[in-house]
Amino acid sequence: MKKLIQQLLAQAIEQLQKENILPKDISYSLHIEKTRSQEHGDLACNTAMLLAKPYGKKPRELAEEIVKRIPGH
Repeated sequence: MKKLIQQLLAQAIEQLQKENILPKDISYSLHIEKTRSQEHGDLACNTAMLLAKPYGKKPRELAEEIVKRIPGH
């Protein structure tokens, strides 16, 4: 499951690069982990937090843009 989520997130970020929302030469990693509290869901990824500031985005807005580009599963 984690591998699938990593692939979907990578595809979403690639789409943001194609749309020039994120630069094409960014370096990032996709680390998926269990949440500490179940009220926050089952899994988490902090890539939006790590990419937001260097590229002048708000973390929540960038996360929402990423989510919009993940196909329904």
